[in-house]
Amino acid sequence: MEKLLKLLKDIVIIVGCVAISYFVLNNNYVRPHIVKNVSDFNSNTDTIDTKNNINHNSRDQSNWHIYKKEHKILMGISGHTFLELTNSKDETVEQIHGFAYDVVNNKMIESAIKSGFKLKVFDFDYDFYKYNIKNNEKINSDIDTSSFSAIELISDNSTSTLEIWNKAKACGEIINQKDINYPRYGFKIISETENSNSVAHSIALCAGLTDTQIGLISPGARTLLISQ
Repeated sequence: MEKLLKLLKDIVIIVGCVAISYFVLNNNYVRPHIVKNVSDFNSNTDTIDTKNNINHNSRDQSNWHIYKKEHKILMGISGHTFLELTNSKDETVEQIHGFAYDVVNNKMIESAIKSGFKLKVFDFDYDFYKYNIKNNEKINSDIDTSSFSAIELISDNSTSTLEIWNKAKACGEIINQKDINYPRYGFKIISETENSNSVAHSIALCAGLTDTQIGLISPGARTLLISQ
């Protein structure tokens, strides 16, 4: 009986530690979300319930937006951040991602579990996570993109927003001209990490936007790849 009680106590402690760790890594202040009521886009109500958690409805409905979003990895221990351009209906127009690139086989590597790849910037004219592209056709994926953390970097008229977005893409081209090695598993322990998070951060600043870190542990999120 004494051994059983000790085992139960250990289990309770472990479960409690996991629960606390998950909350610390995934609360709304560490990983803010854009709160949308897409069924009523003409509503004049607006709520801000936590840091950067914004309901779009009260804002100028003609505005376009640039977001920094995150696809969290390993239950929120880390994540992949990217930039997204949306139109006045909040539909994805383009996304900018940093990924590993296999120079030998000329292909993008979404999860680099070995070294030898380069860090490159990719521009997609669709939601990268919402669709899988096979035989040049869009096939719906099973990833719930509504759960992604997001911070709005700018909301303005289409002309101004597109001007900034095009500058962001030009900044991506500058990064692509560099010979940057992509680290194994996407991070380094000893030296400075240069990865997808570095791409999102560097491009945002290069385009003149104010960047905010998403996630408590985000390797490469403060690494500048190009001079500002």
